[in-house]
Amino acid sequence: MFMDEEDPFSSIISQEREWYDNARMEGEKIGEELAKKEAYQSGYQSGSDLADEIGYYMGIIETLQINVTLFKSYAERKEKIDKLFDELQAMIISLDTTNAGDPDLPNKVEKIRTKFKMLSSLLKMKVKSNDKDF
Repeated sequence: MFMDEEDPFSSIISQEREWYDNARMEGEKIGEELAKKEAYQSGYQSGSDLADEIGYYMGIIETLQINVTLFKSYAERKEKIDKLFDELQAMIISLDTTNAGDPDLPNKVEKIRTKFKMLSSLLKMKVKSNDKDF
């Protein structure tokens, strides 16, 4: 569309376009800043939840190892249970706590959850945390 510089409507349309472009760029900038802030908060919360869960497993495993002989099912499956204890501890210790960008972290944590459920099952115990069954 050709705009005549002497036409008053052309200058209005031009000014309107400039305001629109400026508002759009400012909106994109504000949206990007908010997205970064929300992503940081979400990541921080997820990381904190994950650390709590891993700490929970480690604490339970250490406590169970001290008291495992109190379980009747321990004598029946001692070797398997001891092996699971060792595997779980090794898996937790091997987690890289300094590299938050480990793309395999969710898979590693899922494997820890699975092993922990196996251990709970072998010991015939039901474990609850934060009103969730593990």
